[in-house]
Amino acid sequence: MEMKRSSFVCLGESGGEDALVYQEIPGREGGEEFFLFFAPGAPRQEAFLRTMFREAVSASRLGSPLHYFARVMEQFELATSPAASPATELGNPLENALLLIQIRRGDDAFLLCNRDAALLHWNGETGSLAPLEAVPGIRELSLGGRSGQRDLFDRAPEDCFALHQFETSGFHTIALVPSRDFAERHAETLRNSIFFPSFEIPRETGLALPVERSFPVLHWRSGGTGGARPAAAARKTIPRRVPIAACAGAGLIVLALSILFRGGGDRAAVGESRSRLVAADAQRDTAPRPEPRDEDRSMTRAESRAGAPLSEAWKKAFPAPVTSSPRCEGETVYFGCRDGHLYAYGTDGELRWKYRASDGIGASPLVLNGRIVCADYRGELFCLALESGAPVWKLPLGAKVVSSPAGRDDVLYAATTDGRVVAVRSREGKRLWEKKIGASVRATPAAGKNYVVAATTDGSLVKLDSNGKILWKVVVGGEILSSPLAIEENGIVVVGAPNRSIQARSLATGEIVWKVAADSPVSGSATLEGGVIYVGTRSGSVYAVGLDGAERWRAGAGGTVLSKPAVAGGTVFVTTYGSHLVAFDAATGTVLGRYRADSAIYSSPAVDGGRVYFGSNGGVFVALWLVPTA
Repeated sequence: MEMKRSSFVCLGESGGEDALVYQEIPGREGGEEFFLFFAPGAPRQEAFLRTMFREAVSASRLGSPLHYFARVMEQFELATSPAASPATELGNPLENALLLIQIRRGDDAFLLCNRDAALLHWNGETGSLAPLEAVPGIRELSLGGRSGQRDLFDRAPEDCFALHQFETSGFHTIALVPSRDFAERHAETLRNSIFFPSFEIPRETGLALPVERSFPVLHWRSGGTGGARPAAAARKTIPRRVPIAACAGAGLIVLALSILFRGGGDRAAVGESRSRLVAADAQRDTAPRPEPRDEDRSMTRAESRAGAPLSEAWKKAFPAPVTSSPRCEGETVYFGCRDGHLYAYGTDGELRWKYRASDGIGASPLVLNGRIVCADYRGELFCLALESGAPVWKLPLGAKVVSSPAGRDDVLYAATTDGRVVAVRSREGKRLWEKKIGASVRATPAAGKNYVVAATTDGSLVKLDSNGKILWKVVVGGEILSSPLAIEENGIVVVGAPNRSIQARSLATGEIVWKVAADSPVSGSATLEGGVIYVGTRSGSVYAVGLDGAERWRAGAGGTVLSKPAVAGGTVFVTTYGSHLVAFDAATGTVLGRYRADSAIYSSPAVDGGRVYFGSNGGVFVALWLVPTA
């Protein structure tokens, strides 16, 4: 029997303390093959998964695979017990994570994976995608009897894991792929991750994915009960490139992979890994890609209804993702790109100027006092002349910046990923003060008159005065990615919370004024227009909430919303990680129009009165007309 796995790239030393990939290959045919793969879906899961990974490796010498998996379940329960403080903070510690443990002995194999992942099965005998149940001799083994942990997190261990036993006979490939939500979430944390492996699918599997890399793949070909044809015959009768779009169920997997590797990953970060472990059977897929179908081409154009035509005015392609949100000023739109440039384009689509920063730019520029200010991944805050892009001053902040600078009068506030808020005099770039407020700050602060409010990834909302003194600090919980919205007239600050709520807190004390329950965690930022607050959630719902906390309407955008809505002319524009810009009627929530972009969208939209602008993770910046063109 021939059984092999695709290549993999691991960040971290093989077998070292920072590695979360462990593999044992038998020295002779028929021996045991053992493989573990763990990947967090969010930074806060890393400590828990490392603990569980170490326990899983240490127990790997248990004689029976079933005994081993029982031990893994036991360790999972111990790690999530009330005495384990990280678990109580995590809620469900495996949400959006990827986990795979595989044991093979001869022709018998066991596969344990978390249920939030997806298993893609390729049947080499028929040359097509097939349900997992088509694997010869497959059966799911019960992990029941361990339901006493439901009070600690959303699901019991048997609800988190699935254990399959099957025969490695015939010609088959099983790939573990991320759920769409995992891909969306991990895209933005990939750059900071200690670990993230990727796997290449061998060409002989026949899988046609629109990316060169995928995730853990188990591939085997044997002459067992599956009745496999000889390898030469299989190559003649099985097409190497089978359009994956033919299978509707695999479409979401393709989208998830496209999101992660086209849009969210940082290629430079992968290139800087300390070690690369590549299996000998790795092959790069150089086969020609199938041409897009007419119906696929049409989906890249506007999909609209009356009221918001959303036809393309112009668009530009860039060599890296455009996750920075644009800023409109006069006849110019400004935005950053992960290629390391800040761009200024005229509303006609002509380049006015570009400025080369010291690293990629994910932050959104701020226009203040006739100048433009932004920050890059190296942590350099810089100020440019608005009309020419000429540098005025630069200030190194000492840590990466992903949030956008905020400003009021002549004071700028920048937040860093090491948890500091830095106040800067905008006129000359002088550092006024800095204050450590938490583990990391990824959301844009809210700058007010003599104060600033910032949110941290360890769950705190903090208000500081103009001298950097903490006025109050409250625990919201979870990893806050939603940028706080200060509404001074009503004395409240609004923030989206990971505990599935939209909260308004007192600007004076930080105490809750009102709370709206949401259907999923709220990572998108809120905007205010006409006395109504608009904000999106991870499930794709968009909420319209009054200043009194009363829900006006709720509508579906069709994809995770991590951006901030823009409102103009009675229309709410929202971008989604489902690759769409959606226009809603601001009064009713009725969908007026929908435009499909080339890839996932993290960039928030901006409107200048005649056009709406946004960037995509695929590196395309788009300008759409708001009114029909002649």
